[in-house]
Amino acid sequence: IKTGANVCATDISPNALKVLEKNFLTVEGGRGSLKTIVADMEQLPFENGLFDVVTIAGSLSYGDAKKVDNEIRRVIKTGGYFICVDSLNHNPIYKFNRYIRFLQDARSKMTLLNMPTIQRINSLTKKYKYLDVKYFGCISFMMPILSKLLGDNSAVDFSNYVDKITKVKKSAFKFVLTAQA
Repeated sequence: IKTGANVCATDISPNALKVLEKNFLTVEGGRGSLKTIVADMEQLPFENGLFDVVTIAGSLSYGDAKKVDNEIRRVIKTGGYFICVDSLNHNPIYKFNRYIRFLQDARSKMTLLNMPTIQRINSLTKKYKYLDVKYFGCISFMMPILSKLLGDNSAVDFSNYVDKITKVKKSAFKFVLTAQA
């Protein structure tokens, strides 16, 4: 908003959008705008090729993978971008934690089944002319302890070092994807 961008934020939850509006409609010095729309990411209420950029944070598991991936691509202009940060479903520690959270009714079965995988990420290469993915965080579960032992900065440095030496892709906790349509 401060840069002059016209932002359209969607969520299936009207309450989440109210919180967003409360936090961002009061941005001082903003030359852009914020519009919020309640929407299901499996059926986005937008015309084809409407957006220059679509961003998502932690939402890919909240819908049928094929429908969500197709809808995201559908609403991006040719030459536009898709930027995503999300969890990856390969690290056994994280998979176990998610399953325990499911048993505690803190996570839905759908999110367990639809958590992004490397195969899903690889399938996106067919939808975009450029795709770059960075994987990280194979020892994120240890960060609270490492931060106390080493301090925050050293803990991050150590985590990055472990990611590098383990070739983190298959044990990553998170990924950042940048794709151009």
